Amino acid sequence: MSDQPTMSDQADADWARGSGHRKPKKKVGGRKKGSKNKKTLQKLADLEKELQGYRAHKSAPKLAVDHMDEMIEWLRNLVGAAQAFDAAGMPRPGYDPKLWFRILDTFAGFLAMRAPYQSARLSAVLVHPAAQMPAQQKTTVNVTILNERGDKVYSDADDLGSMDGAKLIEHVPTDEEAA
Repeated sequence: MSDQPTMSDQADADWARGSGHRKPKKKVGGRKKGSKNKKTLQKLADLEKELQGYRAHKSAPKLAVDHMDEMIEWLRNLVGAAQAFDAAGMPRPGYDPKLWFRILDTFAGFLAMRAPYQSARLSAVLVHPAAQMPAQQKTTVNVTILNERGDKVYSDADDLGSMDGAKLIEHVPTDEEAA
């Protein structure tokens, strides 16, 4: 054997001395970064249980829509139980069709009252087809330049053809401007 320490001996010596030349170890197993620990999960469960108790507590007032939802559920079950007709549309013996239609009418009334709280109403929007659009309006702008004494130096209204460099600028309004 040689007097020189081997590579593994050198690594063992560095490890024993606590050398900072080691690579940091990659995390394996355990809780994932960002996930909640057991104590936090327990707190959340306790708060959820407390919230459920608060909702069920008699002193917490129910809203009108809560009562409507309960009645809708009860009426839905009642409509099914009092069904006066079979699958072929024939009256079932022992069931009253008039009563079933009254229950169905009440159920529809509750649904109509509850609907505005569940979905927005549609509103009409006026649409102008291209054929009904007003005729395009043409706007002409005349430019007149005066000197410091107020004498006219240039005007494109006099004669557009005689001036050198004079340009006719037309502005045709867009659909937004026309409206």
